[in-house]
Amino acid sequence: MTSRKKVDLIIYLEVPVGPEKELQIYAALVLRLLGSGQFNRKRIFFQGPLKIQMKKTAIVGVLAATIGLVVGSQLPESGTAGYAVITGTTKNREAAKEYFQNVNQFTKECGFTTLVLDRNTDIREGDKGPLTVIARHPKGKAAVIKCYESDEYQRLKAIRAPYTDWNFRLTEGKL
Repeated sequence: MTSRKKVDLIIYLEVPVGPEKELQIYAALVLRLLGSGQFNRKRIFFQGPLKIQMKKTAIVGVLAATIGLVVGSQLPESGTAGYAVITGTTKNREAAKEYFQNVNQFTKECGFTTLVLDRNTDIREGDKGPLTVIARHPKGKAAVIKCYESDEYQRLKAIRAPYTDWNFRLTEGKL
């Protein structure tokens, strides 16, 4: 007669780094699917019979892969950023005063960093005026388009447009 020993398996699952609320949601989802365990800010902990733990390990693996694919699809391609390139002429800055008073706050809230603001560009070809602005958004071209098409920017644009002759280029390039 062979004696069998009960074997326990201990699993620690490292939780991905992210905002605290996302970590809590991730941990709650995993614990809900597995039915047991503990969460302590950075790890999800399970302990129990080997057979049950192997099933839980498979579930956790599939869940982690799924979450990785979903989160990964939301990130911009490595090393790319979105850019707004603006050139042109401002015909009456005073008349568009409300635009100029509010646009910097809007671009910061939207996630832009202004790289170039030159009101006296040395133009060698073309004739589109002395203004050049280049702003970068770390989340790519789609984020730039979303900001440009937002209700708030369209409101500001309506204030500015009659007093400017600007060209907007929304593009993507290296980060």
